[in-house]
Amino acid sequence: PFQGAGLDTGQTCGILTQEDAGDLLAQAEFLGYDFRTAAESEQLIVLQYRLDFAHNYTRVANPEKLIDELRSLTGDRRPERFVIDSVAPFLDSGGAMHDTVDALVRLLEGIEGTTYITVPGDLAEGRLWASFDRIRTGAVGIFHLETETGKIREFHIRKVRQAAASTDPFRFTIRPGLGIVASRAGLRTTEELRPEARRRGIVLSTTATVP
Repeated sequence: PFQGAGLDTGQTCGILTQEDAGDLLAQAEFLGYDFRTAAESEQLIVLQYRLDFAHNYTRVANPEKLIDELRSLTGDRRPERFVIDSVAPFLDSGGAMHDTVDALVRLLEGIEGTTYITVPGDLAEGRLWASFDRIRTGAVGIFHLETETGKIREFHIRKVRQAAASTDPFRFTIRPGLGIVASRAGLRTTEELRPEARRRGIVLSTTATVP
């Protein structure tokens, strides 16, 4: 949705991913976004990690070289929204943790536009919490996603700079062609209800007159 919203408003977007490009485009199509056309017109720039990225990353003494390479790969169009999905290859480099994270921070500072990074695991965990201290401090928002029972997912706000109407967990499901669908119960049809609950509820059409 972060990239989709940017593309809808005409922004240039970029993504550095571990996913195969074909899989990424298929996932976006499943959610109702046409990333394929955007990629063909270079409104969306898709970059994929090399298999030897982690090894080479530890051998780069100056993060400015990474920034220069990133700029050369994105060309003249500077992404206004950039996603790093996920940040794991930067941390799986086998070097000193604080050194790799420090280089990552400097890389993020050199990216023009708003950057969204995904972190496998929970930042509340001790090791990740300490390692990402500099990133947490400068982040506009920190969000945690987890899967509940079945297809229900939950979105938690851990940090946000601007005032939020509510910081309560946000429950949702992912629907083909619709993407994120908010629901207090995470249910859309009677078939998804438990049998005992199905006997106690009735679903009315909102477009018909209630008898």
